[in-house]
Amino acid sequence: MQTLLAYLVTSSTVTHQRETLMALLWPDLPPASAQTNLRQIVYQLRKTIPTVASHDSDDRIPFLLSEQQTVGVNPLARYFVDAIAFDVLAAFVHRHEHASVAGCPLCRNRLEEAVALYRRSFLADFYLEDNNEFEDWAHGRRGAYRSQTTGRSHGNQ
Repeated sequence: MQTLLAYLVTSSTVTHQRETLMALLWPDLPPASAQTNLRQIVYQLRKTIPTVASHDSDDRIPFLLSEQQTVGVNPLARYFVDAIAFDVLAAFVHRHEHASVAGCPLCRNRLEEAVALYRRSFLADFYLEDNNEFEDWAHGRRGAYRSQTTGRSHGNQ
């Protein structure tokens, strides 16, 4: 359950095809078994986190949106994920026009905020044994965050 939740909230800008999620989380299972697993975990997540506040009000809205073919986090849901906050800060610095990050106080502040969010490797406690698809995805994200915090991605922008 935690693995699916972690994947959904860290890639919450898209709605995911159920088949894609099944291939990512249970690549070696027969499709019917993977489908059953996904259905049960989505059900458990919806029971565990049924509603959250909306971005623009305190109205309660469903956290997950689940359709026959897709699953995703409600784009109107209010929640905090450090990795998403990091991405937003890094994207701002990347898009902001300046001669260099070092010479831009606004970007330096954003980078300091991003680095403060980066306490340890992305999903450091998650490991799915014999699941190369998920581990490849997580490894790619870890490398991207590590690269950004060491300044290689933004050093000369």
